[in-house]
Amino acid sequence: MEFRHLRYFIAVAERQNVTRAADDLHMAQQALSVSIKQLESELGYDLFERVAGRIRLTAATERAVERGRRAAQGEIGMLRVAYCSAAMAVLLPQAIATARGRYPDLVLELRREDKSDQLAALAAGDLDLALTYRTFDETGRCARDVLSERVVAAIPAGHALAGATAIEPRQLAGEPLMRFASRSHEVLRTTADEVFAAAAVSPHYIADIADIETALGFATAGIGIVLINEQVAHMQRRPGISFVPLTSDVRLRIAAVWNEGAPTDAAVRRFVDIIIASATRDGTALEHALSAMP
Repeated sequence: MEFRHLRYFIAVAERQNVTRAADDLHMAQQALSVSIKQLESELGYDLFERVAGRIRLTAATERAVERGRRAAQGEIGMLRVAYCSAAMAVLLPQAIATARGRYPDLVLELRREDKSDQLAALAAGDLDLALTYRTFDETGRCARDVLSERVVAAIPAGHALAGATAIEPRQLAGEPLMRFASRSHEVLRTTADEVFAAAAVSPHYIADIADIETALGFATAGIGIVLINEQVAHMQRRPGISFVPLTSDVRLRIAAVWNEGAPTDAAVRRFVDIIIASATRDGTALEHALSAMP
């Protein structure tokens, strides 16, 4: 069933008049009648009783209209959601519980995917909502920030900056720095470049690192410093390394992204509102989590 057929059906059902529905939908009456017939053919039964040139709902159709209204308002149906790791760790658990309690007939199909896979699925129409870091072409898409993370320096415990409560990017000038390979952690690499560019600092990179575990292992061994996000710092606390936030205004932003004008727009917007409310109830969820760390 195409969403436009459902929209046409609801318009006719609410007005019980094809002519008025066609006028309100800004389409020809004949085209609307054909669409309704196509929908009835697909379903295998009549949606309306046609008597003396007038139409009225069947009992089954009345129930379908109510369900259709709820679907159009985003209260029922299926929402396909892909997320990055930080979104699941911080944002989604409470949001999912809230959505299930508020809209029990709205089914969430969840999967973890990298940003490139999420955007490709959106473009192909195989995904309704992506939760990913906001570094992408937003043309034809709607996007709302749902979480903002500070940049944190992972510093060897014996380093002079390890005991600082915060450091400025210029304090890292001349320090041995590691950065992530572009393919493995593109967002962290790009963010580090933005931090130093904004501070007019030329970073002294000594190595490109493929993954976070290796980078933090090297930092623990005293080889160099690496910039990461707060969520990684929260999950990777360990002896031999200090995580110190930077004073930079550059932040990593997780955004909710969906296709403009998509059939599931109402449901997406409802769920995004729930995510944002969950994240801001006690300040951002991440800042609340970090403040509780020992």
